[in-house]
Amino acid sequence: MGETVLDRTRRSAGGPAVDDLRRVAGYVEQKHLDREAIQLEIQQVSLKREAHIKKVRARELAASDFGEAMKQAIREQAIAKGFECDGC
Repeated sequence: MGETVLDRTRRSAGGPAVDDLRRVAGYVEQKHLDREAIQLEIQQVSLKREAHIKKVRARELAASDFGEAMKQAIREQAIAKGFECDGC
């Protein structure tokens, strides 16, 4: 049986232009996958960053609360022993 028009079209469709398009499509697909991986990594690092910031802020708040508590206790003890506290 002879070669049909469909066979010739299939054979010619694999020429250089189609190969170039397939290569470009593969490149674009790979870059798409790379981008998704990078976005996932950014999300993970962002979550770690937020957790770290929250921990640091809590530590700073606790330190400032402790400092204020110490100042208040010292003021109260000073007043109890007869010292005057002007403007404190």
